[in-house]
Amino acid sequence: MSITDDDLEQKFVRFAEPKQILFLSADLVGSTALKQKKRKQRKRNVHHPDTQEWATTLQFFFTSLGHCFDKKWSERKAHLLSLKDATLVEKRLGTKPILWKTIGDELVYRKYVANRH
Repeated sequence: MSITDDDLEQKFVRFAEPKQILFLSADLVGSTALKQKKRKQRKRNVHHPDTQEWATTLQFFFTSLGHCFDKKWSERKAHLLSLKDATLVEKRLGTKPILWKTIGDELVYRKYVANRH
């Protein structure tokens, strides 16, 4: 199967269409202060939690937030579906936000905003 010029043109047109993207961000409150405290403790040779503890904390945060986010999205969607026409809800709500990237202890989700038409 070969790709035709028409296929490429259609893909380009879809790619070039204006889009509205919603970014949602969540991070650990106080993490910078905690890291700074650890840095100062290391300089003074004071016992401090090791890197493994920090990694475990981050892993717990990432996993918990992901599960919580999925649960809340599903609950909200189910609530909307109970109030309105399912086709309309699906069209307007679209797909749930996905994890786009992590930046240190911050999770950034991306959601293409559904067209109202």
